[in-house]
Amino acid sequence: MLVNMLVPVLAVLLSVLASYNFKWWTAPVFTFITYVGFQLIADLYTFGVASLFGIIGANWLHITVLIIFATAIRFAVTNFEKRKTKIIYVTGMVFVLAMFDLIAQAQTMTFGELVDEELSPTLSEITILDERLREDIVIDDEETIHQILNDYSDMTLRSGVGARVSYRDAITIETLRRGGGSTRMWIGESGIRLSLNHVYRVEDHNELYDFLHEIMEEELE
Repeated sequence: MLVNMLVPVLAVLLSVLASYNFKWWTAPVFTFITYVGFQLIADLYTFGVASLFGIIGANWLHITVLIIFATAIRFAVTNFEKRKTKIIYVTGMVFVLAMFDLIAQAQTMTFGELVDEELSPTLSEITILDERLREDIVIDDEETIHQILNDYSDMTLRSGVGARVSYRDAITIETLRRGGGSTRMWIGESGIRLSLNHVYRVEDHNELYDFLHEIMEEELE
């Protein structure tokens, strides 16, 4: 959690410092480049692959907040004459930014709550989609569906900062969405993704991923 908090703070401070001899608007631009760059490097290191648009889509709100903080800090550095005033202002902004990240990382929910919010309560079919399979696996057995939706309902998920799911390694399932229509869910070893803006990090071991992987392995045999 501490590392995830330091990344946005460093992205803002380094960007403000880099923009000091340029126009004010370079601070938010550098912040965008620095933060997204950090995330790309982290994804490449963790998963061996990274998606620029995926990172932007999953973190657009966080990026917007960082840009606002970078602009505000750059304003203080440029316009406040007294050094003491600059130090107090910048320190205060960094503290608020750190608190924002701590609050964002503190937001948790269970997999059961996610199912209740996003999936149809009358779900009768789950399809596993994967390029490695000879054909899609259609699960319509009530016991297996119950196991997927309920046996892992206590699994803790954390939204926002630090949540990443690699499309390449994730298991893709397609289900009915609450309110009608279908939705896809990507289940990775360390996270779950419903869309670009709904990504959750699994706090402990992702046993659901293991269970789905076993089903796939049986199909591939």
